[in-house]
Amino acid sequence: MVVFSSHQLDHVESFCEELIVLEKGKAIIEGRIEQVKKDFKKQNIKIIGDVNIETLKSIPGVFQVIENSNEIIVKIEDENVAKDVFEYIKTCNNIMKYDVEQASLSEIFIAKVGGLKNEKA
Repeated sequence: MVVFSSHQLDHVESFCEELIVLEKGKAIIEGRIEQVKKDFKKQNIKIIGDVNIETLKSIPGVFQVIENSNEIIVKIEDENVAKDVFEYIKTCNNIMKYDVEQASLSEIFIAKVGGLKNEKA
């Protein structure tokens, strides 16, 4: 076993199979990375193509839509919402990419640590 310590969660995600995230000496996230991501449930959909941003935002379970210069990222509550987004995408023209991804460790960390700070306030 090798212990790897880093604040760079993208490195942890690349190099490690298991992780433990400590906040003031207490474990707030731990386990196999694939299971941590699965348990988090929230996912991202990356889309390249002609879509209506307002229509995407109106789909129940979509909590954020980010427009980048080359793609749109749709943040969803769980995998069931991906089906509803896909139903809309099937009605659009010129879709070159539709990719559903699990949340990154950074997103999970922010959600967990941010939630703890809000609970203490």
